[in-house]
Amino acid sequence: MDIYGAVSTAIGQIYATTIFIKRVVEDYKSYDSDRKAIQDKLDHEGLFLEAFEHYFLEDQGAVKRLTYQPAALQKDVDNILAALRRVLAEYSVEGARHGLGEMSDDDQGKIQSEGETTKKRSPFEKLKSKVKFVKTRVYDWSLFEKEKLLATLTEYHEWTERLRQTMALMLATLGAGLNEFADSETARDLRLRDVAKRRVLAAATPAEDFVPLEGIIVPGSESTDTPYVTLALYADEWNQDNKKVIIEYRKYDNALSRAVEGNRTDDVAALKAPVKNLAWLLHQASLKTESDEEALLTLRLLGYLEQPDKNRNVFLYDVPRSDSIFKSSMMTLHDLINSPATQGRASSEPDLGARFFIAHALAQTVLNIHSSGWVHKNIWSHGVLVLPSSQTQSSGLGRLDPFLMGWGSARPVLGGTALAPDFEVEPNFYRHPVRQGQPRSAFKVEHDLYALGVVLLEIGLWRTASRIFKDQMQRAWERGKLPPGKTIEGWMVNLAKEQVPREMGSAYSTAVERCLTGNFGVEDDPNDPSALLIAFRDEVVDAIAVGTKL
Repeated sequence: MDIYGAVSTAIGQIYATTIFIKRVVEDYKSYDSDRKAIQDKLDHEGLFLEAFEHYFLEDQGAVKRLTYQPAALQKDVDNILAALRRVLAEYSVEGARHGLGEMSDDDQGKIQSEGETTKKRSPFEKLKSKVKFVKTRVYDWSLFEKEKLLATLTEYHEWTERLRQTMALMLATLGAGLNEFADSETARDLRLRDVAKRRVLAAATPAEDFVPLEGIIVPGSESTDTPYVTLALYADEWNQDNKKVIIEYRKYDNALSRAVEGNRTDDVAALKAPVKNLAWLLHQASLKTESDEEALLTLRLLGYLEQPDKNRNVFLYDVPRSDSIFKSSMMTLHDLINSPATQGRASSEPDLGARFFIAHALAQTVLNIHSSGWVHKNIWSHGVLVLPSSQTQSSGLGRLDPFLMGWGSARPVLGGTALAPDFEVEPNFYRHPVRQGQPRSAFKVEHDLYALGVVLLEIGLWRTASRIFKDQMQRAWERGKLPPGKTIEGWMVNLAKEQVPREMGSAYSTAVERCLTGNFGVEDDPNDPSALLIAFRDEVVDAIAVGTKL
């Protein structure tokens, strides 16, 4: 059976079982106040399946949308639907016992007698009609015991969420149709509207009226917690309002600094363009989540200031949870790992579950950035802001959420990239060997994954690269030359193999090693990273997720 037929059959069976469960829940009298929550969950999944069926199985062009996908994505969809069928297998068997097969002539007569039209209806519409006439019988009520059903629905949702993630990767094949899809009800029902719009933005150019802000940072309002990001007050150009913001300092690179000093106007404009593009992207993009699982922990940019007298730009971000954050100091992940013991604790190190949470949130965020068609280009622990959450850890301490900042000149995955040299020592320890010093390759998804691997290594050992490799960095600075890229990678991989398992377990260690080596067991295709991202999700994001339950 081809992929279209296999998916059509599987979706039909899953949907039929879903509406059968919903029909029984309507009759079951023992759910009390949980009945509506259970029905809402079933409605939520049913709507998702209907949207999937409409777009990939029934709508004009549906066959192309499914069959033209890369083989890795087709296989993943097939595997996910097989898993969903296993999750619902007992309920499917029970439904079959009570008539969820082909509609009988009697049932069809009942439907028509109720005045329904005889126009052509989708398979899902027919299934809905069928379930209306499944008579209440003696069900296997053990299947509908509340705790068991809720556990089944939780697992059900985990798999449909995975299907949504895979569909986000499918959007890369839409081409010119992406704009139309991004504004459609189908995109909304599939929870893909925002990721589709981020993909559209990745290929767009800034509006002509998007220019630097003309206000100022209120003198004396900047905190000095970290040299890279800080809290401050911003006054707009009319000085009417002081707004709490998070600011990020972005130094000019050497080429831009020389152009500014030499008053080379055309060169300055060209060298500032990538910063403007990045600022517009972060300002326009919807970074909210469309589902609870879609961790996209980044901050929305309000705008940016130019400070040529200080050879830098300043990015201004919205402050999430402003009341709690302004009662605490600003801290990056690098600062947190290096911080001394506090609050009477013997160590500043969070409990194991909290470390897994930070690692998983970052990995999931990177996956969703890449699923949106973006690359970050500058992942390191100095660029991860940790902010207090309203939730708590198992230890009773407040949980910390990691927000990914410090973006390089973000761009579409398939866009061009500059090969400008950068020999600053510490940042190069986070860069893939072919991107260290003088880059020898355009930026690719796997280069972000390598940098993430270094950060995951830091979380696993709870030591920053600047401390782990203090002597090597000092030697490089003194000699004015970086160690060979493959040598740095080897140091990292050895630590992942030898020390991380004692701290975080073998699964986490393997996840770090996969990121550092790029050994995901898939063929490298610079024009289609979907197979790599599926492997990254399975072998890194999912592997780390297990530890968040500790």
